[in-house]
Amino acid sequence: MKVPLFRLERLIQFVLVFALILVSFPGFPARAADDSPGYAPDRILVKFKPGTSAAVRKGVNAARGGRAARRIGGIDVDVVAVSGDPQEFLAAYRTDPSVRYAELDYTARAVATPNDAYLPNQWALAKVQAFDGWDVTSGSPAVKLAILDSGIDQDHEDLASKIVDNYNATAEPTLDDLYGHGTSVAGAAAAVTDNGAGIAGMAPGVSLMNIKVLNQTGGSYDSWIADGIIWAVDHGARVISMSLITPNYSSTLEEAVNYAWNRGAVVVAAAGNTGSSSPAYPAAYANSIAVAATDANDVKAAFSNYGGWVDIAAPGVQIFSTLPNHPNAFGLNYGYAGGTSMATAMVSGLAALLWSTPTGTTNAAVRSRIEATADQVSGTGTYWQNGRINAYRAVSTITGYGLSINVVGTGTVTKNPDQAAYAAGAVVSLTAVPGSGWAFSGWSGDLGGGSNPATITMTGNKTVTVAFTASAPLLTRYENAAGINAVDLLAGAGWKGQTFTPRETHKVTRVSIPFLRQGNPSGDVVAGIRATDASGRPAGADLASGSIPAGSIPASWSLAWYNFDLGAGVTLVAGAKYAIVMRAPGADAASPVYYGADTSGDYARGWAVYGSGGSGWSDIADKAWDFAFEELGVPGTPPANRPPVLSPIGNRAGTVNQLLTFNVSATDADNNPLVFTAGNLPPGASFNAATRAFSWTPGAPGTYQGVHFEVSDGMLSVSEDITITITDSAPSSLHESYRSFNGADVFYGPYWRAQAFTPPVGYDIIRVRLPLVRAGVPAGDVIVSIRETDAAGLPAGPDLASASLPAGSVNAAWTESWHDFNLAGGYRLTAGKRYALVWRAPGAGAAAPIYFLLDTAGRYTGGSVATSADGATWSSAGTQSWDAEFETWGTGGG
Repeated sequence: MKVPLFRLERLIQFVLVFALILVSFPGFPARAADDSPGYAPDRILVKFKPGTSAAVRKGVNAARGGRAARRIGGIDVDVVAVSGDPQEFLAAYRTDPSVRYAELDYTARAVATPNDAYLPNQWALAKVQAFDGWDVTSGSPAVKLAILDSGIDQDHEDLASKIVDNYNATAEPTLDDLYGHGTSVAGAAAAVTDNGAGIAGMAPGVSLMNIKVLNQTGGSYDSWIADGIIWAVDHGARVISMSLITPNYSSTLEEAVNYAWNRGAVVVAAAGNTGSSSPAYPAAYANSIAVAATDANDVKAAFSNYGGWVDIAAPGVQIFSTLPNHPNAFGLNYGYAGGTSMATAMVSGLAALLWSTPTGTTNAAVRSRIEATADQVSGTGTYWQNGRINAYRAVSTITGYGLSINVVGTGTVTKNPDQAAYAAGAVVSLTAVPGSGWAFSGWSGDLGGGSNPATITMTGNKTVTVAFTASAPLLTRYENAAGINAVDLLAGAGWKGQTFTPRETHKVTRVSIPFLRQGNPSGDVVAGIRATDASGRPAGADLASGSIPAGSIPASWSLAWYNFDLGAGVTLVAGAKYAIVMRAPGADAASPVYYGADTSGDYARGWAVYGSGGSGWSDIADKAWDFAFEELGVPGTPPANRPPVLSPIGNRAGTVNQLLTFNVSATDADNNPLVFTAGNLPPGASFNAATRAFSWTPGAPGTYQGVHFEVSDGMLSVSEDITITITDSAPSSLHESYRSFNGADVFYGPYWRAQAFTPPVGYDIIRVRLPLVRAGVPAGDVIVSIRETDAAGLPAGPDLASASLPAGSVNAAWTESWHDFNLAGGYRLTAGKRYALVWRAPGAGAAAPIYFLLDTAGRYTGGSVATSADGATWSSAGTQSWDAEFETWGTGGG
């Protein structure tokens, strides 16, 4: 067992999952989220550039208040202890030229969702045809499956004999599972079978590595997880299973995942249980297989995360598995759990099975086989990219014809027999099962007609589409989501109308409209649907209409919706333009009917609104009317969804150490809500799905190809891959500033002044600006130069570059005045080397000196300040910090 070297960690406690389904589950505590910041409070992660010596590392830490506590082997990342808020230390480290990156040690969490314990055991293995797969292989003990979790119960009857390695990356003294999550995941992945007890896991014949990275409350840090990955891979793991997430990108964690992949391991990680499309890590890294969860009906679990960044799905609801034999958060011995954690365990087990077959030659081959043989269940291509796993198809070498089923509408199809492949001439029975409120309407593709069930003969690969149409009333509203904030009047001959264009063909049987009244209007309020003329105004008679007594409307200033039944109704054709018209002929100015409206026009959405005194219609500006249609679906005409349109992004270019940001936009002709995702981002870059903003401050030049942006309407998606090119610098002025003015110092004759400085990056210095004032009219020039420094840090040697200006041209007022000294030809400064900025005014005298503005607090020195009385011998001037500004051209390199 590993004894942790660093024990100064104060572990952050947090809620297990953002949204737990808490049902009858003995022993599972309801925990409340606390106010922890989401990262380790006493350390950061620092990666130095290749070749940085131990002495330089030590010096960097000493100068910035950090202390190297330990190093994560393999990826050469230092865990640096700090005193204070870690965020305040990041900027100092990130500006050091020897540091590749510095970041927070973010928290991670287990992902689990306890479930009902009164269902048949282990339905999931049957769903993915694991029992058939075991006829091919149940896994080899030579294959090591690493469970990176809260530990594995060392004494469990279904697990103890399979554990071949143990490693504790946490700050806890024991590697046993005090939480329960890891034991549950391990059982689902690889519990032993045929032992007369308990359950069977997906890969019952492989070996387990117990890599503890979660503590007894399910919490972790990026540094623990990265440490566990490195150890497992270095000790022979072929599969890394991580049923945990963090919402924060980490360069350290991605490097660990890449380390595992580059050394031949398959990395599997949970997508998360928050029902979100936002990427979660480590699942979203390119070299991880991101796993979503499905239920027994092959539908995405309500809690499961989803999106274009998710690779595969697996059963993750009501999974029966092992639990520790000692007290923990989940229960004893055996029980049900769920979540993308359990789905990840099943995919990890399948990967281990494949390493035990001829397919198991490379990690790329294993991953490709898992994805290529998945069943194309509903949600494939939208919620995840490659379907729901099928263990039998993955491990089997049997050839045959495939049968693909596409579903339009809401419903499922059962196949009998249900196989991954069929022999030539096999007859398959298909049964369409409509969803609630939907009806079967027919087959198409390689099977036609309206019989249900129907049969198809496998004479080759077949594709069948089943259509379901809505059978229950639907409600489509054209309304102002903010409610009613204005009214308009209906009385006598006054009519009101608004045009609209239905996106789908449907039969309208009822119109609902918001009204209120004043006084006691007589007669009816009438609502009807009309065609429109060439100018888009209401025209002709009502195609259908309904009415209610005007007196039945409440006489109050509160909005109420009223239903107008349209008799036999009218079928509205998609794309045609119609008008809804309203009138109250028996009402008058003293007792009118008011119709709720939105005067802002925000919801007009291209509709035209009209008014009429009873004959000709005229435009009414900026009014958007609220109304709703109750519709009946038209059999045989399921709505055709159109893909979203992604606005062209184009390749982008940026500059080292300068923020690069842009927004991604898209439209959808069907007004479906859009979900934006991004992938293959450069290290350190981020994409906010809510604001659709890409943001990145690159730290080094380079070309980043295949940066992926995607938008989905829940059914169809479009994407664009771009290239981002980062150059060393832009042809513009960059500035290094030492600026804070609260004093002044004098120099003249033999008196020289100097300040040492160390450029953080290499650059060509072409101009120096100094804040000067004068007294009297000094003679001669003010001279500024750049020199190297000696071992003591004092100016030494000749001027490397210099410039001058007449002393009499210096501003004589006691206000800040900056003066430019142009260095002819410039001079290339080397990053990390010590230089001195030297200035003097040899022609000035005590009666007419030059004053230089300075900061006596010493906050901007970064090193020593030197003075000279005779122009040759320098001495330290203590805590004086000179103000200067450098105009530079080009950064990086030497």
